[in-house]
Amino acid sequence: MVWLSAKLRGQSFKLPYDFLAKSANIKKMKKNNLFIWLSFIMLIFLPFSINAQITDVDGNVYKIIQIGEQIWMGENINVSSFRNGVPIPQAKTKEEWDISGDTGSPAWCYYENNPINGLTLGKLYNWHAINDVRGFSPLGWHIPSDDEWTELTDTQGGIDKAGIKMKSMTMWMHYSNKREEGAFEALPGGFRLRGRFSNGGVKGVRTYWWSSTKTWFRSLSYNEEGVSRDYCSKRTGMSVRCVKDNAN
Repeated sequence: MVWLSAKLRGQSFKLPYDFLAKSANIKKMKKNNLFIWLSFIMLIFLPFSINAQITDVDGNVYKIIQIGEQIWMGENINVSSFRNGVPIPQAKTKEEWDISGDTGSPAWCYYENNPINGLTLGKLYNWHAINDVRGFSPLGWHIPSDDEWTELTDTQGGIDKAGIKMKSMTMWMHYSNKREEGAFEALPGGFRLRGRFSNGGVKGVRTYWWSSTKTWFRSLSYNEEGVSRDYCSKRTGMSVRCVKDNAN
């Protein structure tokens, strides 16, 4: 039996098409092969999200996932320019990060100031970058509001349990609490506040995302099953996941 893996509306599944090996003569097909043909027709004509991608203004490519009625980026954004091509200032030092906060200027950094982290975790942005009218989400996408984050966590089992499905199966501390494989695949990206990075540089502990609702955020922890909702200083550097416009 040969199986074809695919995704429909964000859900993974497999369909058999052993007729390729066993049913070359259509006239001799048995009635129980009707399901196989119907499955094959579905595979061709229904809107599957196989290898769906979106590209930002810098040319970075991200996978796309559908969870409930929402369409999300499957990774944290790693862009360093606004949508109009103007660079978002990088804060490489503690002093540069503090100045951006003092002056209300947009800024980004890599976790631990290490560019290697950007390849998997994306960049950390302060609130002033999030709130800048020029925007840095790809065209047709935006930073999710507090309500949109709530919609996501509701579809993942509610705020007290959503972390189980939202966390990736990799990169979290080995003694993390229960996790289940899901589409969101959150990695522990940490945060920055002034010159300090979360967890003293220890990886695998926490991740934080901005919402577009003034300074509200969501976070996950290695030892908690739920999702935390809170607000913070505009100086904080956190990750960003974008959601598609008008997904409903």
